[in-house]
Amino acid sequence: MAEKRDAVANDAEPIRDEVLPPGADTARARKVPAQGPRYHAVVTGADGAKSLHALPAYGDDEAIAHALALAEGRAIEIWDGPRLIEHFAAVAR
Repeated sequence: MAEKRDAVANDAEPIRDEVLPPGADTARARKVPAQGPRYHAVVTGADGAKSLHALPAYGDDEAIAHALALAEGRAIEIWDGPRLIEHFAAVAR
């Protein structure tokens, strides 16, 4: 693919896109929809009420970090569309 044109320094080597060789193990790769991941969190309050929050994230780890900051000790589930990423139980205070 094309070289990255906005190199930091003129003498820096261009960054090239990586291409997997034929037969590479892609079993662990997941397909991301064309619009990208759609992360959201479902927070369950102490009274059982659930609230839905969109998470501005580009990867699972980033989504989990955003969600944990949002949870404040409450039970929380992190989702990417229909895929459950993680569930964290409420923390006793």
